[in-house]
Amino acid sequence: MHVLDDGYSSEVDIMAVMLKNFLTANSAIKNGLNFQSNDVKLMLPKPENALHHIEETLQKIQHGIIRTPCVKSEFFSKLMDMEIYLKKENLQYTGSFKARGALAAIKNLSKLEKTNGIVAASSGNHALALAYHAMHLGVPFTAVLPSSASTVKILRSQAYGANVLINGKIFEEAQSNAIKLANESGLTYIDSDDNPFVVLGQGTVALEILEDVKFLSSVDDIGSIAVELVKSQVDDFVYVNADMVAVAMLHLFEHENIIVECPAAVGLAALRSEKLKYLQGKK
Repeated sequence: MHVLDDGYSSEVDIMAVMLKNFLTANSAIKNGLNFQSNDVKLMLPKPENALHHIEETLQKIQHGIIRTPCVKSEFFSKLMDMEIYLKKENLQYTGSFKARGALAAIKNLSKLEKTNGIVAASSGNHALALAYHAMHLGVPFTAVLPSSASTVKILRSQAYGANVLINGKIFEEAQSNAIKLANESGLTYIDSDDNPFVVLGQGTVALEILEDVKFLSSVDDIGSIAVELVKSQVDDFVYVNADMVAVAMLHLFEHENIIVECPAAVGLAALRSEKLKYLQGKK
């Protein structure tokens, strides 16, 4: 064990701090504060039409995102007796897949909405992604973040020109304040989960995976729009706890030299849970 430059005693400590910050930022259950959730459900494409809409979305955003690699992990494939591929969305301009949904949402704004500006609540990645694309597209952006948000992401969002407001101890409080600001100021609120264009944008990851990995087998809290799509398309749900996610994060760091946040390790944690043994021998 050695002391790193940032004061943490080991890589494990860093993972623990990241996990603690994530759990703090997402500690409360969504309680219907987001007025947009109820409105945009009417715009949700039917599951049978979702692929078409995702393909259209990719056409709209492909020049503003990075076509990230999807590479086979020799270590995890051998460990779990199946072919494991890692989609390296950490290589996006803002470090996460959130760049896709953010750009899709902005691209689908009306001219008036772009002129008036947008607002969003975020624990970090959604705000950072919106800030980056809003800067390049000339759209005023206000981010409302909880006090638990990463200082680095706050500073990076500001560097991209976002008006960052720290308003609330947890995400739900920041979200409530962002919605209030949208109602009072005429800004368009872009939810990180319950926005159809955000969901379609995030879904473009799947198109690239399917293109790169042939004959692929099917495989935290998500928004209600995503839930409705997932219910009709996903084969199984697997529960993983915080400890399992933390171990998956550590293994990714140790064996793949990748530092990820908690949501990015959930899939690997599920595979390590031994609840998906029927996938052994598959991709």
